Order: sequence, then C-alpha cells, then structure tokens
Amino acid sequence: VFDALSFKRLVNLKYYQSMGFTVRESADIIKNGTSKTMVDKLKQKWSEVEKIADWYKLLLEEMREQISELENIESKLYRPTIVWSPSFFLLVSQEERNVRLEEMIVRKEQEWMRKMPFVRQGCLIEKDHLESEEAEKNRISGLVVEETRLRDIRLSMDETARFFPSRLCIHFYTKIEGKPTFSNYQRLKVAMGYISDHNFSIDGDILGRLVFVEKEGCCEAESEDRIVYYEYFIPIR
Repeated sequence: VFDALSFKRLVNLKYYQSMGFTVRESADIIKNGTSKTMVDKLKQKWSEVEKIADWYKLLLEEMREQISELENIESKLYRPTIVWSPSFFLLVSQEERNVRLEEMIVRKEQEWMRKMPFVRQGCLIEKDHLESEEAEKNRISGLVVEETRLRDIRLSMDETARFFPSRLCIHFYTKIEGKPTFSNYQRLKVAMGYISDHNFSIDGDILGRLVFVEKEGCCEAESEDRIVYYEYFIPIR
C-alpha cells in the first residue's frame, strides 16, 4: 500500500522513465534535482533521443527501399532501365585492391561495419578492363555505402573510399545461381546490348551492389545451391 507521497514519487519515476531516463537517473532527479539540473539533464537526453530518432528514420528508409527492391524482383531481372543514380562510396583498402587477402578483408569489413550503418557488399568494375581477360582480377571488391547514409566517416591513412558520383546510369538487376562461372562482361551482356541499341556509351566505371542472397549455406558444399541477386549502375552518356 502506497501513501500519497510514495504514490507521487512513483508517478514521477514513471514519468522520467518514459522520457528515457533509467530508474537510477529518475530516482536521482526526484531526490536531488533542481530546475537547473533538470534543464541540463533534459537537454542531454534530448540530444541522445535525437540521435536515436535519426537512426530509426534512416532504418525506416532502408527498410522501405529493401521492400521495394525485393518485391517482384524476379520480374525486374535483366530489364535495364535509365535512372539518375544516387552517390555511393566504395570502401576498399589500398593494399587489398588487387589481391584478395581474405582474413585481412574480413577484419577491415568488420571494422567498417561497426563504424557505418547500412553497408552492403559491392564491387567496382573498371571501364578500361571491362572486356579484357583480366576483368575479374581487376574487379575491386569492398563495401558500398550510399552517400546520404554517411554521417561521420573516420578512415585511417591506409584506407581509401572510391567515390561513385550521382549521374545518369543504366540500372540493371542480375541473378547468379551457384558459383559464378562467367565474366563481368557476360554478366552484363543484356545491359551492354541495351546500351548499344540506344547508341549510348559507357561513361565511367561500373558499380555493383549485392541485393540479397538466398540459400547461402554455411559451408562450401551448401553454397552450391545459393542464388545471389546483384544490381549494377552503368554510367552512360
């Protein structure tokens, strides 16, 4: 049974908890708080809540984009469209550019993923190497992040971010079943035909981004059945 004073304290405790304060913080406010300290605490909490709110706004945007992307994705495959692409950063390490050092890459990617939200696996296919036999070796792999998603990038000196500016592009979805057995050019053959038919020309390096992986499996044998959906942005003029 609560007396009147205890009941008021309980109501106040619940009130401050509803604003995000912990039980201990709420109790301290009730016991020792002044109007000045309350203003200071509320301003601090305001800042914390704003950051969380911004995060959830970005999360909702990302969810909407993912839903839109995955709905009826099969009907979008191999159907090039002309879009004004967003700006991207492809995050790669300089020493990893031409050599796939798996353990190092995993460590770097984990570090980047801790720093930045909404990263996806991706690649950059250099225009000059697109049709060459060395195309796969010159395929730059890394993590792709939309510029609008970035808030605070802090990269050490041994890392670099390749910028893919917003521009007119052919946007193209493709699907790879099992282990990839064909080159970048073969993978993009339909899009290349579209570019040729419309008298466009490729105006820069091509950006690829992972959309979704089905049946990825946890070992080499299981990955034989996997299906990988990728999207590509091919700059044109």
